[in-house]
Amino acid sequence: MVTSRFCYRHSSQIAKRKCFQCNGLICQSCQVKIDHHLFCGNACYEAYINALNGKGRSAYRHFAMYATLILLLSGFVYFALLADAFYSGGDLQVKPNLTQIAPSLPVDMQEKPTEEIMISRPLNGTKCLSQTIQVEGRAPSNSVVAIYLNGTLIDNTVAREGHYRFAQVPLTKHANVLQTRFYANNGSSDSSSAIMIFNQDSKRAPAENSPFFQNSSDNISRGNLDRRELVMTFEGGFEANSCAAILKTLEETKIHSTVFLTGEFIEKYPDFTRELAQKHEAGIQVTAPTSINRGELQNQLRKTEEIFHAVTGKRMARLWRAPSGEHNVEFRKWAAELGFVHVAWTANAATNQNMDGLDWVTNADFPGYFPALLIKDRLVSFGQNEVEQANGAIIRMQLGSKRASGDLLDQWLPEIIKTFRQRGYRFVTASELIDANAP
Repeated sequence: MVTSRFCYRHSSQIAKRKCFQCNGLICQSCQVKIDHHLFCGNACYEAYINALNGKGRSAYRHFAMYATLILLLSGFVYFALLADAFYSGGDLQVKPNLTQIAPSLPVDMQEKPTEEIMISRPLNGTKCLSQTIQVEGRAPSNSVVAIYLNGTLIDNTVAREGHYRFAQVPLTKHANVLQTRFYANNGSSDSSSAIMIFNQDSKRAPAENSPFFQNSSDNISRGNLDRRELVMTFEGGFEANSCAAILKTLEETKIHSTVFLTGEFIEKYPDFTRELAQKHEAGIQVTAPTSINRGELQNQLRKTEEIFHAVTGKRMARLWRAPSGEHNVEFRKWAAELGFVHVAWTANAATNQNMDGLDWVTNADFPGYFPALLIKDRLVSFGQNEVEQANGAIIRMQLGSKRASGDLLDQWLPEIIKTFRQRGYRFVTASELIDANAP
């Protein structure tokens, strides 16, 4: 191979190119172009091919591996930068003020709604020197608000213009828990937070556990406190729209009750009267005014008894009830002259509880009005915080009322009966209660 600028085959010609394999100078006359390369002859071309199939292949293989690795690393860096730009918003994005960013869930940034009902007076933990206390608060306008003393429903009122007040709530224990609950016309209901009121009256009479009812030979308002017995009594005056439902419930639960009927009811509803006479004990409901004299009262008792016998062929029990559970000693004496015993309903003045269903109150604007659901709660909660509970209690309900059809107490009668039976009570008639209460 020559090193001059002249071709070694044609020394007279200048060589401008080199052999791709041997690197020798070659002129245009002896150039051989194969596979896009210039060779000085076939011998160099064959040497080139042999190099590719041997050591040359290994060199290209390493080159290819290095190239592939570089491409992979470049791709990884590229996608990392792309992801960073995506999540950070790019280098041009202004960094936020972290102090202005709201916390992530579950923290609730909205203001909590105010309580729908609350006791504003007295304050929780108040110490009261009296046995009664005034309770005030706010509730949805025109909703019925009930107050619970130590878990027992004792009274209700209406929240006028969103405000309610109970003038005299009895404090029956040293530590008393008070809570109120509203019942709105749309069916919504909720309770206030409970508060505790302490009674510091050092002059409390030691007789607070004494009997709060008056039983005598001519009157009974409660039976034996040691017997888990109850009396269901129903009054029939001028309405009977609950009578069928009540009779059905009493039939299904196998309960014998005591009903008090006026002469008007007997004449107006003879079929109901006959059915009542067949399965239940019947007494007389007197409608006489408070100014009635001896003759008028006794005449009404006799006349009602005659009407009942004419319709049913049966005699009434010698039991009667005045319009408002009359405890007038003189009235009871006049009735007793004919052999009648007055049957009141059970009340507890110490806890401000009684077993009057008050379903005869039909005007929702009247302070004594209770929705049917509240009446049920009121009856089943009687005496829950007392040792004797509801033992010997007499319950008062109506066979009819002018209340709205959806607010009649008869719909809750099955639950009332079920609740007391689950507590171990059995139901008796007023006559059976009187016999059990006799000394």
